[in-house]
Amino acid sequence: QLVCERRALDGRTLALALLRHPLLALRMHAAIYWQAALLYAKRIPFHTHPRKLPAGSRPHAS
Repeated sequence: QLVCERRALDGRTLALALLRHPLLALRMHAAIYWQAALLYAKRIPFHTHPRKLPAGSRPHAS
């Protein structure tokens, strides 16, 4: 039987979860960078967020 307990999601509970399951966090971190490497290998273009572009090169909203 599965029993769940509701807990507040704050810094302390996140830190405890990381300490209890360190390999899960490492696996997710590695998976994200693996997918980024695959996209880079396929030469998928990278687009900067519009708010981070210089003021003169921002596309105008229509």
